Amino acid sequence: MPEKIEKLLEEPPTQLYISVDAPNEELFNLIDRPIIKNAWQGLMKTLSLLPELRQKMRTVLRFTLIKGMNMVNAGQWAEIIKLSKPMFVEVKAYMWVGMSRERLEQSNMPLHEEVKSFAEEIAKYADYKVIDEHEPSRVVLLMKEDFEGRVMKFD
Repeated sequence: MPEKIEKLLEEPPTQLYISVDAPNEELFNLIDRPIIKNAWQGLMKTLSLLPELRQKMRTVLRFTLIKGMNMVNAGQWAEIIKLSKPMFVEVKAYMWVGMSRERLEQSNMPLHEEVKSFAEEIAKYADYKVIDEHEPSRVVLLMKEDFEGRVMKFD
């Protein structure tokens, strides 16, 4: 809903966090099963607003990787980063919890090594770098450049 995002400029939050579950429209429709018409186009419009929003707040993309489904087309994931120019990209493993267990299997959870390897591939195409990681959470942080004083560091 890009119109909601545009209103954030009136009273900006500290950080805007957007989840992206697929690198292209076909996988997006398969994974997210959107009920909103033209949801992919809305997501792309929202992502195109992020460079402007980044002037007012931290912007973060979260890519949730599902083994056997969306760990493909690293270049397409990178295009999403190039479009939105987020400050942070969190690449994380799908976790087999909640209602998702009715649609997916435990085997759809990638290992940390798989998440890191795919994150490195995305980073290469996007001209970002792996800045941090947290193995127990199966998450990797990508940034264009790290900065002194970054508070949320993994130990």
